[in-house]
Amino acid sequence: MEVSLGIQRIAKSKSDRDGLLIKAALRSLERSVENYRGMTGIRHPEYDAFMDWLNSDGKGSKEENIQKAPEAQISSSTAELSASHADTDANHTEVEA
Repeated sequence: MEVSLGIQRIAKSKSDRDGLLIKAALRSLERSVENYRGMTGIRHPEYDAFMDWLNSDGKGSKEENIQKAPEAQISSSTAELSASHADTDANHTEVEA
């Protein structure tokens, strides 16, 4: 990576090269996390879900990425439960009327 980025031409020492490479890697990671958040809507991604997303070249629909995230599974279960209660309430009201 140092060679492909040309770090050896601008760094004065090995520690400078290491520092520049780490700085680039952390900035890249930060951008990747922001992209993941934008695609999934999940503010704090789980490591495994994020790595799966990275290994898939960061592609896939928002729905596919959300399905892989544990937080989304909890949210979707809550939404399904709420919808189920709404259906039950609607049926209960019809029976009373």
